[in-house]
Amino acid sequence: ILDAVLKKSNLRLYEYRNTLYVTAGDENRVFGYTNDELKKAIGLRLNRELFLAYLIIYDVMILFYETTSGEAALAYVIESTTSLLSGVMARLESIVQNDIEENSFRTLALLWDELPMMAENDDISTLKAARGSKTGFIKLVFNFLISQDLFAESAGKYYITDRMRALIENYYD
Repeated sequence: ILDAVLKKSNLRLYEYRNTLYVTAGDENRVFGYTNDELKKAIGLRLNRELFLAYLIIYDVMILFYETTSGEAALAYVIESTTSLLSGVMARLESIVQNDIEENSFRTLALLWDELPMMAENDDISTLKAARGSKTGFIKLVFNFLISQDLFAESAGKYYITDRMRALIENYYD
């Protein structure tokens, strides 16, 4: 009965450490977010910003899928995202299937490259979540993840929650 209700509701059920987590399935209009709703929730305006946020979330998922580390530093995510986008740009000609895909990858890489590391007059202790810098952009994404109970923050460090770990471990199933 539970499986039938979950399937009809387009929901997924994950178990992690003797706890059950429910999440919306693909394109779930009732329990999930549309792109416009997600842009508003994160604090973004443009689709390319949203797609960059998706890429950052995916990058964070890969980080925690590959390691059992308990924290994620902003600097690591910045370095990893930069490396990922630089690698995509370097291999773009060999992986591109069509012009649309080329332009989408190029758009993300150019958007990332345009952003300074930190906004002017910022220091590491007063970093603000904003679209104007790499660090600020990642903080926007992490603030959203915190609001969804996927990460927790303490003393400027970000820690993965069991809910996020359950999602990550079941993402590829």
